[in-house]
Amino acid sequence: WHENNNYKVQDMLWCDIDRDNENELVLILWKKGRYGTFLPFFIEKNDMSWDQHIFIYDYINGHLKSIWKSSYIEPDIKNVVFDDNKILHITDKNGNRTRFSWISWGLTNIPSSKYDFDSKVDNLSNKE
Repeated sequence: WHENNNYKVQDMLWCDIDRDNENELVLILWKKGRYGTFLPFFIEKNDMSWDQHIFIYDYINGHLKSIWKSSYIEPDIKNVVFDDNKILHITDKNGNRTRFSWISWGLTNIPSSKYDFDSKVDNLSNKE
């Protein structure tokens, strides 16, 4: 599979992120440009430096189909883990941790207590 020469994949997950009982391909990648073809109304020009994004693809009849692509992510993602509760845990380069879930269409940030989040991610990261 090859989508674009201007993408550099940092990490990938094969998981049921959208809760449809079928796995999707989740890519943490770098691409040139913060946005796609269409810009938000308040942006006049796309910054064409390398920026980090999350892209999600369905696998249908032997082909990948794009279902969701984030705008640029800041700060940069260092680590991602997908748990048994279908939650995507993200650790950024500064050590901050956030978690996301697919709700309706796209990823939504899920607030949690620091203790609850840290203990779950540490358990997932240390599985053999």
